[in-house]
Amino acid sequence: MANYSDAVRTQPILILVVICAAALLVVARWKGLRSLLALAFSFLVVIGYIIPHIIHGEDPVRVSIIGAMILLVVTLYLTYGWNLKTHAAVFSILVALVLTGLISSVFVQVARLIGNGNEDALYLI
Repeated sequence: MANYSDAVRTQPILILVVICAAALLVVARWKGLRSLLALAFSFLVVIGYIIPHIIHGEDPVRVSIIGAMILLVVTLYLTYGWNLKTHAAVFSILVALVLTGLISSVFVQVARLIGNGNEDALYLI
């Protein structure tokens, strides 16, 4: 059993979040609002999709790449709109994500990274 003692920082952090969100809305107006909505969506995807699937034992690389693809498409289109520049950005980043996922999967297999970092993990199996 472990006990941790530290200061409660909830209120100052919430104040800082409100100030940053207000500054974003003042400076970027509608694009800032869309960015905040995209940020909220990102939070939901990470908490609602990525973390639960990894906890349930699915391949973390695959889950992370799929989650990143979902975040990428929704965030870019929500923030920047449906236009040629956004299409090009989405396509380019999707290609980079797929390549990153393939390279990661190959090196996880080649290096035999199975997640057992120490002997205690072997006992859990």
